[in-house]
Amino acid sequence: ALAGSVGWYDYSYRDESLEIPLEFYQAKVAPGAARYLPQHHRLFETHRHRLHPGHFEITTRWMDGVHARLPMSDLAFLDYLVAKLARQLQELAEDPTVRQVAAFVHHLPFRRLVPRERPAKLAFAAAYLGSDRLGETLLACPKLGWIYCGHSHWPGRCQLGNVEVVNIGSTYLAKRLEILEVPDSA
Repeated sequence: ALAGSVGWYDYSYRDESLEIPLEFYQAKVAPGAARYLPQHHRLFETHRHRLHPGHFEITTRWMDGVHARLPMSDLAFLDYLVAKLARQLQELAEDPTVRQVAAFVHHLPFRRLVPRERPAKLAFAAAYLGSDRLGETLLACPKLGWIYCGHSHWPGRCQLGNVEVVNIGSTYLAKRLEILEVPDSA
């Protein structure tokens, strides 16, 4: 059976070494961009005393802050999606006709999939790559065999017990193909 969710983020993958206040992540704008965007002037001024010159060089702006209009906070949206995914997986686990489950989520379900080597502007963006809560929910399904995800644009894979985890890693220009072969005995 197939299960899936867009997933979401809770800022838990943010790079703490950047020492950027959480409010910038919540506003989806790095200090260097907030400095010049009128709608973020108050945010910048509120935290100016905590910022250093290196922060001004990080000019990333996460476009969910411009284009995504959720009727709730990011954390509440993640709660909603995790609960929905958990119900879906529970139904599949209880279904006697389902032998194994392949799950597909857009956001990363495990911190270990967050790219390590990256410039500071992409280190800021790590906050928006996913949440371990997705992974915990997925791994609670006893019939889970595979997890496919993406969003970071860096390919990666790992094995967690009996579960194969694949980060497709396609970019806007270069697409990757993964083939899932399900054994007859699965």
